[in-house]
Amino acid sequence: MRLKTAEKMNKNREVLSNVIALALPLILFIILELVLSGIQLVRWGRDITPYQVTPILRPIVSKFIDVETETEEPIYFADTVWDLKTDRMKPGNYYQFKSLEPYSVNSYGIKGAEFDITKPKGEYRIISFGGSQTYGTFDKNEETYSALLKQDLERAFPEKRFEVLNFGFPSKSLYYLARQYYKVVDELKPDLVIFNNIRNTWRYDSNPESINYADVFNRKRYIATRVSEYLAKNCLTYRFTRKIFRILSVRVKRQMEGGEFFKYNKEFYETEYYEMCKGLVSHAHEHNIRVLFILEPYNVSKDIQLKHKAMSKAELFNTLDEYQKYLKEANFTEQEKSEIWQKFKSYVDPTLNSIWSALLYDDLYRLKNEFPEMLLLDPVEQFLNKNEEKNLFEDTIHFTHDGNKALSSLIFDTIRPLIEETNDENED
Repeated sequence: MRLKTAEKMNKNREVLSNVIALALPLILFIILELVLSGIQLVRWGRDITPYQVTPILRPIVSKFIDVETETEEPIYFADTVWDLKTDRMKPGNYYQFKSLEPYSVNSYGIKGAEFDITKPKGEYRIISFGGSQTYGTFDKNEETYSALLKQDLERAFPEKRFEVLNFGFPSKSLYYLARQYYKVVDELKPDLVIFNNIRNTWRYDSNPESINYADVFNRKRYIATRVSEYLAKNCLTYRFTRKIFRILSVRVKRQMEGGEFFKYNKEFYETEYYEMCKGLVSHAHEHNIRVLFILEPYNVSKDIQLKHKAMSKAELFNTLDEYQKYLKEANFTEQEKSEIWQKFKSYVDPTLNSIWSALLYDDLYRLKNEFPEMLLLDPVEQFLNKNEEKNLFEDTIHFTHDGNKALSSLIFDTIRPLIEETNDENED
């Protein structure tokens, strides 16, 4: 009898041990999720969003914060609230400065009027991807170059229906825009996509500690990419672990080039940017979508820009080394060194800005050689020449109304043969 009781107790202990072995990791996981959520709550306070805590706490957090998806009164655009589900802006009215008229963001989360998500029959649809230059930081909805392009097309082809969707977002780079492209392309079914994003791309995407192009949808890793995306949205532990792993892997595996004054990710300029653009072009062509890349113009020394633009990639890398050597050997005072650092930190040094851009321009010309059907618009020299006669820029990167008109006109001239081609096909 005692033997049976002992066996039964041993069996119960074994079952309990198995239950604990299974439950303990889950309990520890939940505790870690709650701890990470607590850190987020302390960090963000009332500004926290449900996305920033574990799904267990999201219903509770939603009750204590404002989760309205639309703003009633115009708010300052820097306070734009993002819809983390779509990863686009929340609908509403915004303003850049109170001296300027407000503009609106539609229910799809992009700047502009409402539109039919399902493309109407016979419509020629264009999606214009870019940063704040495309977004039109100083412009009302109808003043952006995307809106002006639509007006140009409607005047030239009154018998045809056009939609030009402004997927410009302040401070967003190709990393973000590529993710949006793959997210919306099947739903919106564009005939043409435009990418105008150079400055933000070298500014943000070349930092391997914060940006990893492997996170963007990849046809070769479709399932893995989707699983990773789902876990990133719903698991703080995964998000935290991935961030730590990325920082450690960068420090161990990737050597940043440069020296005391500036460093750069050479691998990004040699292969990563090119491969990302190539993936976009390949995907678009497989789905009968035409692609136009624009060499984004900006307002920095004409002589420096044109000089670097004419160089090969090898010459540009050599120029970087020479510039670093010059900075190191010059007898700068501490004050001068501090001012140079501030320029680099604020991305306003004309030499570096020009070289980073020229490296990406070179990749786009190389891509054009590999994909002759890809459209490439190079407005840099024209803009720099015109800017001497007429002010095309509000500042370093954003356009005046004349700047928007100039770029929309150049885009129209570039894509006009495509529109005429579709008209001829319809007539046949």
